[in-house]
Amino acid sequence: MNIVPAVSLNDSLVHRCDSLLNVVQQQSLAIQSIETDRNVIIVIFLVLLLLKFFLIFKLVRLLKAEISNYMVALTEVQHELTEKNTRNELQTQQIHQLFKGQFKTINALINVYYQEETTEQRKKDIYREVKQQVSKLVEDKKSYKELEQLVNKYNDNIISHLRAETELSEETYQLLCYHIAGFSVNAISIFFNVKPITIYKRLTKAKATISNVDTPHKKEFLEAVS
Repeated sequence: MNIVPAVSLNDSLVHRCDSLLNVVQQQSLAIQSIETDRNVIIVIFLVLLLLKFFLIFKLVRLLKAEISNYMVALTEVQHELTEKNTRNELQTQQIHQLFKGQFKTINALINVYYQEETTEQRKKDIYREVKQQVSKLVEDKKSYKELEQLVNKYNDNIISHLRAETELSEETYQLLCYHIAGFSVNAISIFFNVKPITIYKRLTKAKATISNVDTPHKKEFLEAVS
């Protein structure tokens, strides 16, 4: 008489064990899923961290290259202000005198920059100081006016004729003034705070514009821009 209840009890225990086993399996799967998600998150974090370090490294290299190129170009300006221009030696001498005082601080900074013991951080500081000094120089309207007067004096009033006979932007007149004064494209790019290729393009555009102007001084203009 007790066989049926015993079997029923056994079936109940088996059912409970199966339910418990299912719960354990579900929890195990949940834990595995959490572990997998955590591993994925860790991998993503590491990849992003590596990417961040790579970008920082790249930016540092680009900044160093930018600083180096800027200082090289500025050294070129320094050289152009002191070397003799056989085509117009008097003009070169007077331009040198014009910028001599203003370039005194810049020259001193350049000399410190190229000293072996100068640290990378100090080079960055010098770079910022030099850019500030160059900005002051370029924004000095009195100095630019004197430069234009010198260029006119030794080149048959070419800038005055350009202003009277063409319709270019003020920036283009100034660019042409520096160009006729004997400054290189790299040097002019320093004054205008743009890349040399931009100066090339602006000179080419100015030449094309002048070519289409009906003016008695067209030949002289085009020779000066070339």
